[in-house]
Amino acid sequence: DSDMARMPATPQEVIDLLERVHDVCGRLEPGNVPLHVAPQVFDALASAERLVAGAVLRMAGRYEEAGEWKRNGAKSAEDD
Repeated sequence: DSDMARMPATPQEVIDLLERVHDVCGRLEPGNVPLHVAPQVFDALASAERLVAGAVLRMAGRYEEAGEWKRNGAKSAEDD
């Protein structure tokens, strides 16, 4: 799968990822996470949060170009 890692992510991959993240986060029960792996799980979630925030920043310009925020009645893409 090393070839796939070099290819740009497709819109469908992003949508599929969201579904998986939604499922896993919805089922997460912190009390069921053993204490010895709690720091690793916390770090993984924090890392995922940073990665997604970076991807959102990179997509912001494209989102603004698409103009969906105008159709939603927002004053700017940031307000949507």
